Amino acid sequence: QYLERHVSSDCPLSTVNCDFHFAGCGRQLSRKDLPSHLSESVVHHLSLLAVHNQKRIDNLEHETRTLKETLVRKDEKIAELERKLAPSFPISFTMANFSDHKRDRTTWYSPSFYTHP
Repeated sequence: QYLERHVSSDCPLSTVNCDFHFAGCGRQLSRKDLPSHLSESVVHHLSLLAVHNQKRIDNLEHETRTLKETLVRKDEKIAELERKLAPSFPISFTMANFSDHKRDRTTWYSPSFYTHP
């Protein structure tokens, strides 16, 4: 167990990927040589990061456009359904003893009802 941990995280002779492997640096080197590689390759790593981040930005912009288009279609569908469900005649109800309710500051509720097309 100690040996596994030593080789995987401490051993200066173990071969490791560059810290910028995720951005495209394909360099594999011994752990002890990593600091000098990092300091010598700053410009290269910055250019890799610029390309990597631009790809991420492009992907996010594409995803944002797709989501906006989906949202517009959903909004249109909601509006269409609301038009279909909207009554084609005015709805009104009468209230008995209106002035009494108003004077008493009563909270008003209409009776429950169901509609269908």
